[in-house]
This record gives sequence, structure tokens and C-alpha cells, in this order.
Amino acid sequence: MALGPYALLTLVEAKDYLKIEPADTTEDALLERLIDRASSMLERKYGRPLKERAFTDDVYNGSGDPYLVLRTYPVTVTEVKIDDVPILSTDYVVQLENGILVRRGIWPEGIGNIKVSFTGGYQTVPDWLNAECLQLVADLYEGRWEGV
Repeated sequence: MALGPYALLTLVEAKDYLKIEPADTTEDALLERLIDRASSMLERKYGRPLKERAFTDDVYNGSGDPYLVLRTYPVTVTEVKIDDVPILSTDYVVQLENGILVRRGIWPEGIGNIKVSFTGGYQTVPDWLNAECLQLVADLYEGRWEGV
């Protein structure tokens, strides 16, 4: 088994934290499952994708105000469409660190009328998130979270 694409830790990091010798591979499959589980649990906790990934034509509802909140952050926006028509990147400002697009004007009201293509999430997992994920993997590994 291999780690999932959105794992917040490496197997090496988890083994180091748990004080498991790198050459000892007897627990690798279990640790990989626990890393993936912990990563998924943290995404649910924070309510957003955390590890960097691409979103193509991600659909949003226009609210009639100038702010459009994307599903994750930080972000790099590649294209925005309103009613499937691309708009100029000069028509909005991207707040990279919080995933908000601020339009010069308003985002027109509508259901699913705005599509955004972007890369969002952390390319490098921040220390605070790495530490939280390591501790969660340790808790799962030590059996403290039965039934999870």
C-alpha cells in the first residue's frame, strides 16, 4: 500500500515521531492507513481540503455581493467564469492566503453560475498542521481512538 495523494505526513515522519526504526517495515501498511485516516479527519475538522490539489470548474453560487469564498486556501487562481464565459483576471482580486475572490463590482446572483479553476491547499504542510497530524497518528496507533 502507498500513502494517498493528500496525506499530510510521510511515512518517515510518522515512524520518526513514533520512534520506529526506519528499517522496520512490519507496521508500514498500518501506518500508511493511519496517516491517510488522520489526514482525512483533519480535513473534516477544518472543513476544507488541506493538501494542495487542483480544482477545475469548481462551481459556486453568485451571491450578489463582491466576495466569493473558495472551498480552500491558500489558492492560485487560473480561471474564473460567469455563466461559462471567462472573465478577465483584472475584474477581481485574489486574497491568496484566505481563498477569497473580491470582485470589482459584485458576483451576479445565481445557482452554480460561477466556475473557478484553481490550485488550493498547502504545498508544504505548515508546522502546526504537521504536529497535529503526527499526534493524531500517534493516538490512532496507540489505540486510544477505538472505533475510528
